[in-house]
Amino acid sequence: LSWVPELSRVPRDMTPGTGPVVFDTAFGPVGSVISFEGSFARYMREHADAGAGLLVIATNEASYGDGPAADQLIWMTRMRSAETGLDIVHAAITGSSTYITDGGLIGEKTPLFEEAVLDGVVEVRDNGRTLFVRWGDWLAVLAILGGGVAFTWARLVPVVRSGEAD
Repeated sequence: LSWVPELSRVPRDMTPGTGPVVFDTAFGPVGSVISFEGSFARYMREHADAGAGLLVIATNEASYGDGPAADQLIWMTRMRSAETGLDIVHAAITGSSTYITDGGLIGEKTPLFEEAVLDGVVEVRDNGRTLFVRWGDWLAVLAILGGGVAFTWARLVPVVRSGEAD
């Protein structure tokens, strides 16, 4: 929409980077995404594939209010832990913070809009790349195609039951 003069004056401060960045820390390689990026499998997968052994999500959930959206984001990031096989630190300055270990176990959770400190253990893991990290959405695509073939086969090929005449 560059032809709209008002939009040309808006700064572009949400331009994505060129790819995942894995930070080498004293504890090991850590990948980090910001806020709702944690709900998208591809971003977490890219960090895991780039060598992260722990994932951190830094977020501000103030716009979610007192509704269930903060918990929903935690459940989404729980799925990212299961997909990548990595522990996740979910740090929210206004919403619920938690840590997710062992591929999906949610630890203690802070309440909404309250200052709190969590005490828990996460590990920087080096347990190899999961099938999802290796193949990404191709695994899901193959499963869908396989289901479609099985469904079509069941519809087209007549079932012969024992005891029935040909």
